[in-house]
Amino acid sequence: MISLLDPEERIEGRIGVHDRRSFELKLDYSIDPERPVNRYAVDAFLFLPRSLGIHKDTYDYHRFYADVQAYIRFKTPPSTLATLADLGAAEAPLVHLRWLIAELSRGGASGARRALRQALRLVGCQLRWALRREMGALLEALDEPGPAAPAAEALVSTLATFLDRFRALLATVKGRAAEETARLVDEFVGLAAERQLTRLVSAIDQSPAAGALATARAASVARILAERARRAALGFGESETSVGTPEERLVYRLGVLKKFVMSVLFLDLARDPGRRAADVAAAGAAALAMFFAVLAAAWAQSSYGVNTTPFVLIIVASYVVKDRIKDWARQFFAARMARWLPDHIVRIREPLSGETLGRCRETVRFMKLADVPPAVRALRYRRTPDALLAGKPETVLHYRKLVHIDSQAHRRTHGPLRDLNDIIRVNIGAFLARADDATRRTLVYDADLDRAAPLDLPKVYHLNVILQMGSPDHTEALSTDRVRVVMDREGIIRLEEPAQIRATATNLETPAA
Repeated sequence: MISLLDPEERIEGRIGVHDRRSFELKLDYSIDPERPVNRYAVDAFLFLPRSLGIHKDTYDYHRFYADVQAYIRFKTPPSTLATLADLGAAEAPLVHLRWLIAELSRGGASGARRALRQALRLVGCQLRWALRREMGALLEALDEPGPAAPAAEALVSTLATFLDRFRALLATVKGRAAEETARLVDEFVGLAAERQLTRLVSAIDQSPAAGALATARAASVARILAERARRAALGFGESETSVGTPEERLVYRLGVLKKFVMSVLFLDLARDPGRRAADVAAAGAAALAMFFAVLAAAWAQSSYGVNTTPFVLIIVASYVVKDRIKDWARQFFAARMARWLPDHIVRIREPLSGETLGRCRETVRFMKLADVPPAVRALRYRRTPDALLAGKPETVLHYRKLVHIDSQAHRRTHGPLRDLNDIIRVNIGAFLARADDATRRTLVYDADLDRAAPLDLPKVYHLNVILQMGSPDHTEALSTDRVRVVMDREGIIRLEEPAQIRATATNLETPAA
């Protein structure tokens, strides 16, 4: 992932490959509770090779939104394995979980039942986040046997303590819905633990310090086998991970469990049609054309009378002109109004209560290269000779997203969950519809053989993405960076950050959308 962060750390972005046909923009919004409304602006400029044939006549805004998947969810509250395993601190997740279970055993309200199911899934999310983070740090230091060995043993021990204490609490959960949630979360955390411990075992086996890490390896293997035995005893056969398990069943089960547990973080998005420029322009154009037709009819009637040949000819001619006026005016107004009217207005809603927490305004349009903000244009072509640029121009697609979050509604519905993740997944399949074959056969002279030999050379295209993030009115610092998506006819090959370019400026010029 490539990380971008503005000085105030209120908005952060990452660009990564999701699969061969999709890349993702992952945006993090930090919610400031002191502000009545938190506002963010995201501008993505996609520079496409002209040879791919992507322009306003072949790729309209309907197609763009059909190729985009968007999700907004809360960021997982940060924690550590030690905090998760703690049963003494008042703010520890397991302490809160124990209190909710006790509240229900005393006949708590239905709201407590829902809170318990939410808390169970949230603990699963926190375990996944903390374990991935701490395991990643451990694996980076694994070649140093001195500090790595006790750290690895401590991680495995703390993980085992968490699993034992968490499951002891799960055994006290009562109620059909809560018990089913507990069962699924139990399966999820067990699989998450096994996956990370398997990574540790693999890394130890490849480490030159494997001997010093033998104790940690043995403890990891023992826990992996214990998790498998436990799942088998509880009937979790669909998530069996031993060698020989049908891969389709395992991958499907992992996906279902992940979606169920992490759904506690996701918000609903209700997309309403925005005041699309084309619709407003069509209404204005129709009014202008009708005004002309009425004037022409009134003049013809007063000059020639209704039952005359000139009157009929003038009415017919005015109808023809009216139709042309309507079409010309619609195009004229649409081109000038598109920068102010969004394509969509998306309401961000809390899934259980339905309360609106904020709104997004989305706009996408093609831009002339001359209209691209100077700072963006300079970043894109900072090393491109003018002669080469003139000979091979690009198509520029500009996507803008304005996000408004209501701090009061956010605080009222989600106390412990504060910051938001905005995930925008872009499918590039339509961009590659006219791409050439992935390889091109070329004759190359081989000096060693003293003959011309055929060579299959890759044919690639560069999709350059420049991302700007900041506040809509540019009163706060704006972060800008560039990423290159290298792709061929089959899909994405890799991401490149050519020179680790980072430009941070205040009040950078950004075109309104």
